[in-house]
Amino acid sequence: MKTNTKSIRIPSQVLEEQWYGFVHELIENMQTAYRNAQKDDPPASQKVIAERLGRKPSFISRCLSGQTNMTIRTIHDLARGMDCRLEVSFRPLKSLRRPRSPMGQHANDRPLAKGADHELQSQRSRPR
Repeated sequence: MKTNTKSIRIPSQVLEEQWYGFVHELIENMQTAYRNAQKDDPPASQKVIAERLGRKPSFISRCLSGQTNMTIRTIHDLARGMDCRLEVSFRPLKSLRRPRSPMGQHANDRPLAKGADHELQSQRSRPR
């Protein structure tokens, strides 16, 4: 017996919203780690972190404020400069417990409505 596993394209708007949410959370976590590093003995200022990484303090400042696009390697190095370990995990959306929208699902977790893929394709083919 064959199982019908039809792929449904995730709309780019949904991916973009999720990305910005992820980046916002990441920056908040980095800022928390930085505040905690400042409480260490000796405290780790932006200058100290920069020296540990062979970077300029202005670069550390831009990273912590979200003003620069960072690679995973840069984020890892910043974590190490603050005496932290970067952890990344992949968890199924179904296992995440988050506040639900009035519709009963988190907006980013909703499956696409029937025909949404076709609608998305037709939007992309329209001239801008």
